[in-house]
Amino acid sequence: MLRATTIWPRPSLKFCLAWSAIFILVGITGCGDTLQSLVLRPSKEIRRTPEEFGFAYEALTLTDENGTAISAWRVPTTSETKLGTIVVVPGNDANKGRYTVGLQFFVDFGWDVILFDYQGFGESGGTATFDGLITSTRAVFKHATENDSVVAGLGISLGAPVLIRMAAEFDLDAIVMDGTVNIWEITTQWTDSHGIGNDLFGIGNAVAALSSTEDFDTVRWVAQVTEPKLFVHSMADNVAPFEGALELYRAAPSPKHFFIVEGEHATAQFFDPGLYRNIINAWLTSIVLRDEAFTQQYLAILDEEVRATLLELGLITPEQAAGLTVSGGG
Repeated sequence: MLRATTIWPRPSLKFCLAWSAIFILVGITGCGDTLQSLVLRPSKEIRRTPEEFGFAYEALTLTDENGTAISAWRVPTTSETKLGTIVVVPGNDANKGRYTVGLQFFVDFGWDVILFDYQGFGESGGTATFDGLITSTRAVFKHATENDSVVAGLGISLGAPVLIRMAAEFDLDAIVMDGTVNIWEITTQWTDSHGIGNDLFGIGNAVAALSSTEDFDTVRWVAQVTEPKLFVHSMADNVAPFEGALELYRAAPSPKHFFIVEGEHATAQFFDPGLYRNIINAWLTSIVLRDEAFTQQYLAILDEEVRATLLELGLITPEQAAGLTVSGGG
């Protein structure tokens, strides 16, 4: 079981009001660049490479739609059986070097892994912008889908809504969102979760929407994602409130699952890496290696049991039971 821990202190009312004031000020001045500079904290220093964890890798230089060079690493699986490629979509303040620590979660379990730097981060060119997050990630998924028939994604923190946007555009096999940040609604979600809800804080949501592109209208995009989805979120998340992830889960069509963890924002993999690795890999494997005949067999059993129960209770007639299908598999 993941252990609850306190990495950051509980934000005070003063802190919350200060951040809300910043959002309001940005809205009054109309300076979207100010919000970008607050949210995006590009790190240039590459502190780790896959080699430090014993993995070979191929350095890639991709080009996005604006001609910007995007740096990436492809780390091939060490397993004899390859399942596909998983693209790790980073958060707001990290380059690909930080995510090398998670390579063993996937590379040893049949997945090639692609780590990359957003525009303006790490070894990629350009300047960090909200639009750059989208164009950088689009270039990486274009490369991945052109070179592998099975592609999944793992989005972390601000990378989760970026991944959701890509899943609405590309034909992916599965996506995992860890600590999803809904930037368009995070101000009121965050203040409400701390018991200081006020209509004034809604200005922060409006500012976020005006300062970014429609690519971050995550509730809209997740409703278009038909791929299997796994939401990973902590009820104690101190950055992206649990209720925000739950809202996205409700807005998303099936198939979808929710893995509730403990700890602070997007840190579950560090507190119990074995559980994190096993749960996510089991879910991904069940999606990729889905036995359709086996599934349909159990859906038929479900229909049979439901019909029998309703007949015993006198809620339907035999004629009605004959045409009743509740699972979609009968």
